[in-house]
Amino acid sequence: MVLEELLLFNEKDDAEHYIHFLKGRKCPARMNIQGSIQEELLLEGRLGGFFDLLEYFESTHPGADDDDDDDDSFDDDSLEDDDVDEQGIPIRVLLSIMRNELERMWDYISGIMDRNQPGDILFTSDELTAQLSDMLSSVEVSQKEIPRPAFFDFVRNLNDIQCLEQNGLVEEAVGGIVLKKKIDPADLIITRPLMTPDEEDDEEIRPFGLVHLMDTHYDTRYTLTIDPKLLFSFTPFELAEGLVDLSFDEDSRLDLLRHVSLKQQLIHILLGLIGDAKVISLDELVRLMGYYKEDPTGEEERTGFHVTFEYLEALIDDLRKLRVVQGNNDRIRLTNQKWVVPGQ
Repeated sequence: MVLEELLLFNEKDDAEHYIHFLKGRKCPARMNIQGSIQEELLLEGRLGGFFDLLEYFESTHPGADDDDDDDDSFDDDSLEDDDVDEQGIPIRVLLSIMRNELERMWDYISGIMDRNQPGDILFTSDELTAQLSDMLSSVEVSQKEIPRPAFFDFVRNLNDIQCLEQNGLVEEAVGGIVLKKKIDPADLIITRPLMTPDEEDDEEIRPFGLVHLMDTHYDTRYTLTIDPKLLFSFTPFELAEGLVDLSFDEDSRLDLLRHVSLKQQLIHILLGLIGDAKVISLDELVRLMGYYKEDPTGEEERTGFHVTFEYLEALIDDLRKLRVVQGNNDRIRLTNQKWVVPGQ
């Protein structure tokens, strides 16, 4: 069916919620589970090795460690001749960000090791619960707003605790998270995404005891196949409103709204042509659409429609199944039931 639409969700509950939303106007949709495999190239090694690598890169990109930690200290003139990555971001800026994050991790681990002995509770259960509560409160804001710092602090703390656990340094106990043993921060094994193009080269990272790790994530996503009745039930704006607060694939959402808008324009035109003619053949519809132009805004911004025979034949077949039109391809006519395209 050329009038069916697809919409991709990240969470099953959200997909089911949207199915319920569509059924509110008697528009059916079915859900299919889709496998998702994503690969990410990471670097793994000692924290001390990462600092050695950073210092090497800073020596090959002069000026990278000469500015203040605040990225705002970089101005256009000072970065004009810098090397850049594929997105055009100066390498010096990326190295500054890398240094800030590595130093934050070093300070975090050093603080724990300096203040605690094996068997000490690092985080009580109540503290962890309070952090979680603050994080949840921080994300209960409009999507147009930036999440509050508690969200980012919680994510960093969670990553730090997971890193300690992966190194065998902490364990869960009745009272909270307990330190099992101490370690020199330089010997902490960390894994992080690549920051600069140079890090993709094995020869560049190997002298510092670092290795590449291809991290593969296997997950599921949920595709809704939405019945063509959608086009007679919702405007694009209403479809977008129904997606607020749901977890969906953004490209999929944009495709849905664009397709619905364009298909509704085409259907509105076709129903007008069929209604004016009373009875019309598919060949004649194809001929009329071959040079059809419209000024939908009234501001002399004309829109042209070019529809292949195969597409129009499939579209008329979909409308016939919906009982919007009837008759064979030589004698197409509207049914007695009056169908209205929303927003047209």
